[in-house]
Amino acid sequence: MSAKAGRDYIKGMAFVVEGSTERVFYHEYLKWCCSQTAGASMEQLPNKDFVIVTDQGAVLLKFNVMGSVGSVPNAINWIRSICSKEAPHPWTVVLCYDTDGNAAQNLDTRAWLRFRQDLGSLGLPVIDLAADADIEDMMLVDIDGMRSYLGLEPGVELKGRKGKAKLNSLFKTIDVTQPYHEGERSRDLIRNLDFQVIETCAPLPIDEIRKAVF
Repeated sequence: MSAKAGRDYIKGMAFVVEGSTERVFYHEYLKWCCSQTAGASMEQLPNKDFVIVTDQGAVLLKFNVMGSVGSVPNAINWIRSICSKEAPHPWTVVLCYDTDGNAAQNLDTRAWLRFRQDLGSLGLPVIDLAADADIEDMMLVDIDGMRSYLGLEPGVELKGRKGKAKLNSLFKTIDVTQPYHEGERSRDLIRNLDFQVIETCAPLPIDEIRKAVF
């Protein structure tokens, strides 16, 4: 079966992510899931989408990086377009962003209310991984692996309220001139984490993605 032929897809996963670090994290998580599943593999298509090939068929993965949490509601037209016009069917929508505790304090609540209503009207399964947590909080679930990757002793203290600040504090422990970098530059760090630990202990049910794909 050709994974590049839309008619061969058995389902699709539409990821709406706040930033490029989320895209890298969930991409690496899905690669790990493939490594844990007999006969599964991941490929990148020429148009930059990804496909997971399993014994049951091919699953199309699309990522929409919004750039900021305030832009997430703007993804509804993208979701509506690909889920109604593009093969495969059915689609599952995955939401991955930091709510900053209370979106009403910083964002137009009408836009978010409409976004949720529109999602509901599409009748699609939604995996909601939005929470008051940076993606770095997810990464720091494997704190032992993080310290090992950075060459730090187990007792090195985490400083900061949220994950990004905590991760910066770890990097500055090594060299104050070399801060933690987000996005694609974080890939080597992310791929060296123990996703089994993260999946088991994460503050969000990321294993719902694995169940939806496989």
